[in-house]
Amino acid sequence: MRYRCSILDWAVLAVAGVSALVCMSRLFGFLVDDAFISFRYAENLAAGRGLVFNPGERVEGYSNLLWVLILAGANRLGLPTIATAQGLGCVAAFLALMLTFFLRRRSPAHFAALLLAASLPWALWAVSGMETLLLPARDPGGVRTVARARAGPGSGHRLPPRVWRP
Repeated sequence: MRYRCSILDWAVLAVAGVSALVCMSRLFGFLVDDAFISFRYAENLAAGRGLVFNPGERVEGYSNLLWVLILAGANRLGLPTIATAQGLGCVAAFLALMLTFFLRRRSPAHFAALLLAASLPWALWAVSGMETLLLPARDPGGVRTVARARAGPGSGHRLPPRVWRP
């Protein structure tokens, strides 16, 4: 059965989106210093010097290969690395916000989306230059699986290996 959004649904999502946008815009000057490690690797890769921090030194100093490759591709296209990282972080935050909103088709999801949108740490990590919000934007299925698994032992769902913690 397909869920149809009402006017109230869209209004709540719009308020959540505007709230998140306001929070992010007020913090747009914030960058985490660790992000510059990824920026340096991405810029060197885009310039043809390889996946290195300093040319001539072969040291793997990044922990986010996909993010470095995405930023290198954007840099190769002529986009500024910092603005690209912050823009992609904001896009990922909005995508995760929408997925949170549509995760459940009841009013608690509306409340969760509003809380998330008004969350200062959420906005801070969106503009940090790091890849932090790519995971919640990428994996709504994992969130749904965890939610179902917590529903009780009779729910028939198990936690997949990707959400296990050491």
